[in-house]
Amino acid sequence: RTPQGLVESVSSPEFQGALATLSAALQTNNFNSVFANFGLDPADGAEHMARGDGIAAFLHALEARARRKDRDDGDDAEGDGDGD
Repeated sequence: RTPQGLVESVSSPEFQGALATLSAALQTNNFNSVFANFGLDPADGAEHMARGDGIAAFLHALEARARRKDRDDGDDAEGDGDGD
């Protein structure tokens, strides 16, 4: 929960191993399955994937999902129907 804790986490062998596994999976023909497992739309990362950059494609798709969620959450708050 601190910047130092984040640095320690992403520097850990466990995180590095998981990142290497994810990276390898994104470079295969099964990248759509990886995206689906994370609830991501492969179209959101298609431009990066076409260039062979699976990690950028994955990150772009994560960002797109977060933007949609923020937008949808904002729409829910505006139209909550409570009359206020």
